[in-house]
Amino acid sequence: MGLLTKLFDNASDTEFKLAQDLVAIAIADGDISEDERSMIRRICMEEGIGDDMLNRYMEGHEGGDEPLPFASNRDRVNYLKQLIRVMAVDGYSSHMEIYLLEIVAARLGLSYMEVLATVLTTATRANFPGDIGGRALNSFIHNVVDPKGKSLVNNRQNIGVLFDIMAESVPVSDDVEHDKEAFLLAMNHATQMLVENTILNDEFRMMGIDFETVLMYEREEAIRRWVHR
Repeated sequence: MGLLTKLFDNASDTEFKLAQDLVAIAIADGDISEDERSMIRRICMEEGIGDDMLNRYMEGHEGGDEPLPFASNRDRVNYLKQLIRVMAVDGYSSHMEIYLLEIVAARLGLSYMEVLATVLTTATRANFPGDIGGRALNSFIHNVVDPKGKSLVNNRQNIGVLFDIMAESVPVSDDVEHDKEAFLLAMNHATQMLVENTILNDEFRMMGIDFETVLMYEREEAIRRWVHR
C-alpha cells in the first residue's frame, strides 16, 4: 500500500485530511512543473486513486498561495513525523512514497536535509518494531550519502550538515547542562542510526573507507561547532 492510499484511506482523521490537502496543493500548485504533476498523477493511477478522488481532494486548492496551518517549525516537523510513521509502517519506502513526502515537506518549508534528520529521529525502535525503521531509513540515505556516487569530500560535507540540522532541532532552554545533554543525545542517536546502516557500511568498506571513522570525525566537528556557537 502506497503513501497516498494510506492517507486517503484515513479521510475521517483530521490530521490525515490535512495530509490529503497538502498533497492536493502539491498537485494543483502552479510552482510544480508539468512533469512533476504528471508523475504524481501516474503514481495515483498506479495506486488505484482515480482523477475523481483527486479532484474531490483538490477542491478549493487551485492556487499555491494558501498558507499552511502550522504556527511553528516544530509543528511542521512533528506533522512530518506523523507522515513518516504512516509511510514506514510496512518497513518499505518506495521511490514514489519518498517523492510525495518530499513534495509535502517542501510545502511545509522543510529542506531535504531536514526531512532526512526527521526520518533519523522517527525511524527508531520506539516507533517501529525490529528493523522496520532502519529499513525505511535506507531508502532516504543514498540521496545524501552515497559512497559510489559522491566524492568522500561531498559525503563528509553532507554528513556534517545532517549533524548540524540534528543539533538545531534540539530545543534550547535556560538550563545549559540540560541543553548540552539533549544535544549529545541527539548526536549519539544520529550516529547510532547511521552506524547501524549495514548497506552504507558495506558500500564504504568496498571503497576502502571506514564509515564509522568518518561519522565519528564529523560528529566531533559538529560538537565543536555547537560548543563555539
